[in-house]
Amino acid sequence: VGGDTKNKESKENKIDISNLNPDEIKVLSVLSDVPTHIDKIVKEASIQPGKANAILSLLEIRKLVVSLPGNSYLKNIN
Repeated sequence: VGGDTKNKESKENKIDISNLNPDEIKVLSVLSDVPTHIDKIVKEASIQPGKANAILSLLEIRKLVVSLPGNSYLKNIN
């Protein structure tokens, strides 16, 4: 039974990136389960702020990221 739980958790923590473009993958790779401010996302993903906001909005619609107060985001691992 313990093995089933482990397999389930590993499947849930994986995000299917096959439908994402390279910039979306870069932004997603910056994020984790710890809130990350937009300024850090822009810097670490090396993209323009407007583009970062657009990408984050799309990723949020796809339920891959969660928007938090204060312009912070985290990866949705649910």
